[in-house]
Amino acid sequence: MPLMIDAEPLLSYLAAVDEANAPRYALAKAYRELPQPVTQAQTDQFQADYQKASTEWANACGVLVHWLGVEVERAKAGG
Repeated sequence: MPLMIDAEPLLSYLAAVDEANAPRYALAKAYRELPQPVTQAQTDQFQADYQKASTEWANACGVLVHWLGVEVERAKAGG
């Protein structure tokens, strides 16, 4: 049986996921554009910055998933 949820409350969380993902793309783009060959220090800095940005993105994804679960439970309870 299909389940209908109210997606509107999730829009701000989805926007937060997109916003948190932007730094990851920017870091990867900047790293690719570095003059070659890159130094180990540049690579280490990129990896540290990318890991931090990825953690923030993953946290935003986790919040979205949590609230998606809340909306699913609300829909189930509402019949």
